[in-house]
Parts: sequence; C-alpha cells; structure tokens
Amino acid sequence: MDGLTAGWIRWWYAAGDPASAGWNVCSGGELAALAFRAPISRHACIADSRAVQLAQPPEPHQGLLRWIGLSHAEQLFTLHLVEGICAPSRPGGALSSADEHWCRSLAKALRPGLWLPAGTVDARLLLGAWVGPQRWARARLQWPSVALDGLPQGLPGNRLDALWSAVLWRVSQGGEHAGQA
Repeated sequence: MDGLTAGWIRWWYAAGDPASAGWNVCSGGELAALAFRAPISRHACIADSRAVQLAQPPEPHQGLLRWIGLSHAEQLFTLHLVEGICAPSRPGGALSSADEHWCRSLAKALRPGLWLPAGTVDARLLLGAWVGPQRWARARLQWPSVALDGLPQGLPGNRLDALWSAVLWRVSQGGEHAGQA
C-alpha cells in the first residue's frame, strides 16, 4: 500500500477528527465517557454524532487527496480562488491583483455563469459537488455544521474537474500569494 492510499484510509476512518466545534453534539461528559470505550465503539459513536455513515472507503479521489494535503492557509486561498473565478463581482479583497487577473482569465474559459446556479456560490459546496456526496460527508466536517447544507445538483463534472484542477495547480505552484489568504 502506498503512502497516499494509507493516508486516504486514515483520513476516511478518522470520521472528521478533529472536526469543527459545531459538529461536537455530545456533552463534555459524554465525550469524556467515550475515552473509556473500545476504539471501535468510540469511533462508531463519534461517526453517528456527526451523521457520518461507517462504510468502506470509496476509491481515493485524487483532487480530495490534494485538498487534504493542503495547509489551512492554502485551503483558504484555494476557496478564495474558486470564489474569484465563480463570483468575480463579489467583494472580497482576499486576492492579489495577479490572482484576480488569473481568476478572470480562467472564468472566461470556464464560463461559470452558464452552468452554476444563480445566486451566491459557496466554494465549499462546489468542492462537495466535485468530490461527490459520499466523500463530502466527511470533508465537510472541517467547517461548522450549519454552513453546508444542500450540495448543488446537476453541475457538469468536466467543468468542476477543470475548475478544481486549475485552482489546486495554482496553489501548488506556491509563490508569493499561495497560502496568504
């Protein structure tokens, strides 16, 4: 088993540990009691409290593996880039002028206004639409639970692939702007 596969399996079975505080539905006493349970029982209880189904992991999603490997700052930068491409009129100020120019160029090629639903687009939900509901059930745990209901449906997979591949490539190039969002 290679390192990426092992990392994928570890991430899958962690069921969001550590998850955003909004996902901790157990009281402090219940969480303390979990420490004395057998690991399998503890894992099942935590997964259940976070609405995560215990299941065999699906095939690794290469893009999600890349996402998981990013630092928190790089993940924020990635989300800002996606929003800069998909909602360029939204005021933000999180991107440099060079990054804004790059986003405008990619938006001209991808034309997100033709395939995204009208209204505000949350880049995190686009990530979920890209990786699929089964993987998204675990990936979303890094944000508060109330923020991420309802994945957009019917988005073209080839456009999402192009969008996320380009943005993850941009972040992987490092440089003066990556991870400074």
